[in-house]
Amino acid sequence: MFNPALEVPLQYENFVDVVLTEDTWQSVMDITKECATGLFLEPMSESHPLFKWRLATLEEEYNNYMIYTAPQMIPDVGRFATGVVLASDDSKKGCAAGFILYSRDFHSDAIVGIIGIAVRRDYRLQGVMTAMVGKLRETVRDISLSCSLDMVRAYHRLGFEVRGTQGAQILMGWGGPGGDMAHFQAGSFDKMDSVQAELVKARSNLGDSYGKVFSDYVGLIHSETHKASAFFQKWKTDPTLLP
Repeated sequence: MFNPALEVPLQYENFVDVVLTEDTWQSVMDITKECATGLFLEPMSESHPLFKWRLATLEEEYNNYMIYTAPQMIPDVGRFATGVVLASDDSKKGCAAGFILYSRDFHSDAIVGIIGIAVRRDYRLQGVMTAMVGKLRETVRDISLSCSLDMVRAYHRLGFEVRGTQGAQILMGWGGPGGDMAHFQAGSFDKMDSVQAELVKARSNLGDSYGKVFSDYVGLIHSETHKASAFFQKWKTDPTLLP
């Protein structure tokens, strides 16, 4: 819940059609590292033996998306265009409080899908997420996102409606029905050197237990996927139902 007494003066910028500065790029990556457990598509704590592997995958994914804040035409795909909303704390030089990384529709910049949204721990419950979403809404008419079950209520308060499921995530939207945006497919970054290096470390550290740990991880994803599907079926019967 927003507490006005805790509000801090932040600056909100929406970066599109430009090459990101190194400072902005680094700010997004620093927040990603701090908030990774809330950015994964499946639940995973920092103590999980596969955490660094998943973090490396997430970092590669976000790094690649951020290349396209300066739109490019990709053969057989179309225009790949993304954007970044950044919340900056001017009272602390070089400190960013949060970000939204989003992808734009192939044909309309007014239709976007949120790839990742995060707020640093020290700035939570201060209206930062609300303000970042508000900044994005200034230039778009349609926003889609996916989130874990425990975030559905928070996004609902921001005006997002439940629309479906995608694996362990709940699909939500604001405005129109959504559009067509370029997305990196699951597994796109599995072969990257940094990702492979962390996987090799995990295998080495876990030894004979690696197979079971990975199997349990896959099982958890299946379990969360079932929970998301079950919630959506109940929600279709009673749209007032929220987790």
